[in-house]
Amino acid sequence: RAVRMTLARKNGILVIKSQKNDPCFQLDKIAIKPADYDLFVMEYRVPEKIISGNQGRIYFLRNKDKSLSGAYINLGSYICDGQWHKKEIPLTSANIIPFKHWKNASGIRKFRFDPFGNKGSLEIRSMAFIKDDRRAKKAEAEQKKLANNSMVTEKYFLNRALYFL
Repeated sequence: RAVRMTLARKNGILVIKSQKNDPCFQLDKIAIKPADYDLFVMEYRVPEKIISGNQGRIYFLRNKDKSLSGAYINLGSYICDGQWHKKEIPLTSANIIPFKHWKNASGIRKFRFDPFGNKGSLEIRSMAFIKDDRRAKKAEAEQKKLANNSMVTEKYFLNRALYFL
């Protein structure tokens, strides 16, 4: 269910467009166990610059929750140059707020994807939750290294890229 946005499928690509603030869509009837995954990956393209609110989030509903609690996976900013990019987000306390909601959950039954905070468009070629300890540790180490660097650039977000496989 899309809210304040349109979703379309074009040549196997999910095309998201919004002319309003706070666009989102929900994925109901999900059944995943957080312990089975350690990385969220996404391949995306932003065809035009997003003026503000260039940060994605995935809110999640645990099996025991009656409504969304505000817990989310922080996807970070997108590179807005019209090219395809990959993000890899380690499913750790650095990217999930609050982490205990994810770590202690017996299951997740709903996702709400907020692609960005304002008007804009985003194209997604693939996205997935995966289990890949080696890639997750590498992405986490790079994230820590860059967080300690005072010159965090857009390249940081490219290296944290998300893509659904």
